[in-house]
Amino acid sequence: MKKIIMSSVVVAGMLFSSVSADTISKQEKQLAKVNYKLPSPFTMCAAFEKASPNVQWSKYVTIKSAKIYDSLPKISYNLGMQISTAYLLFNDKKLSSTNFDAIVRLSDDLGISDTMTKRIKTIKQALRHNDKVVLKNELIMLSNDVEKSLNSNERLDLAVAMQVGAWINAINSTTKYLSVHYTKAGAEFVAQKRLVVALYKRLEKRNSLVFDTTTIKVINSLKDIEKVIGSKKSLSKKDIKEINYITSKLVNQITAE
Repeated sequence: MKKIIMSSVVVAGMLFSSVSADTISKQEKQLAKVNYKLPSPFTMCAAFEKASPNVQWSKYVTIKSAKIYDSLPKISYNLGMQISTAYLLFNDKKLSSTNFDAIVRLSDDLGISDTMTKRIKTIKQALRHNDKVVLKNELIMLSNDVEKSLNSNERLDLAVAMQVGAWINAINSTTKYLSVHYTKAGAEFVAQKRLVVALYKRLEKRNSLVFDTTTIKVINSLKDIEKVIGSKKSLSKKDIKEINYITSKLVNQITAE
């Protein structure tokens, strides 16, 4: 299979099917002009599934989420994970309305539930009518809604944490799958050093997150993944399992109360 080549302005996602230009956030467009463009993690699912089609994502995603968290950053990381999980379940035809209970609760804890209510209502209606086109578009916009709402409340740091949470879930789910069903083409997707570096550098630039315990763990874990990738263009099954170990441990820390 032809290797997928990354550049500063091409797809860098881990989960979702390709999105149109109008669904890419203003913040992402600004970042693309300056440096590495980090689009939504949802952009890579379609490409990944060309390398590894018909993935039963329901076996590899993170479903759990505690009811109470002690910090807003931790809530944000969990919200990102739950949103990305929802889309993977959609791809696996295993998404149900109950999968949005945690998203609603976490959004409420962040004080942005009003923004989410209408969107989630539309999603649930699309689920009932099995309208896959509407459902897919609404799921993509769900993440955008969170970003816009947090940005409008001048809580960009939490929006960044939410984005990184989605990526952590993406990397964990993908490496969990590849640990069992290894393919070279799939492993090339994970060997994205620039992406990993971009993620932790985004967090390091957020002043309110510098001393956050969860964020420190996230940054350290991403740096550990960076070391595993090194200068490799593709990863061995051993490398994949090591990254999965790192991300699985991190997921457990993020989702624990």
